[in-house]
Amino acid sequence: MIVGFTGKSLTARQRGALHHWIASGQRTPAGLDAPIVVEVTEELRKNQYSSLWYGGEIANIRYKGWTFELYACGDVYADLYRKGDPEEWLLYVKDKNNAGQLGKELQPYINTDKALYAAINGQHSKYRLELLNNNWYECFAIDPCGQFYDLMWALDSDHAIEAIAEIIDGMDEVIENAAKETG
Repeated sequence: MIVGFTGKSLTARQRGALHHWIASGQRTPAGLDAPIVVEVTEELRKNQYSSLWYGGEIANIRYKGWTFELYACGDVYADLYRKGDPEEWLLYVKDKNNAGQLGKELQPYINTDKALYAAINGQHSKYRLELLNNNWYECFAIDPCGQFYDLMWALDSDHAIEAIAEIIDGMDEVIENAAKETG
């Protein structure tokens, strides 16, 4: 059960999608037995959920005294071209600091996941985007005593809301494994 959202606002639609994934039982075990608070720390822009738009902490989920942090991680090197004869180079982005610089720079040209993926795959009508490296969503955890866990948990989803649901799906397992390690 999600008892609240804090931080940067999620739209009603984004909240509804998150509630739907959790309530469906397809992604989240029915046995969650404590309140969950999702704090969105980076404003999630409409139709921009890929990790390529963001950098650093996106959200954290508090559950049973633990904090699970969702981060967009990676080093992004990208060139954007306007299609034509000849092709016109528009911008180069090198984001090695998890700052979401690619997402900021692309806004005047590309502003949805659908357009982003089309540009990457050479299917956009106006633009072509070349990536040398990329981002991914990753989860870190902090236990109730403040101990940081670098879980090396690269999430399967590249959609921010689905990534939050994926973290919620695995929280109990992380807590159980940490308890086994500390004996």
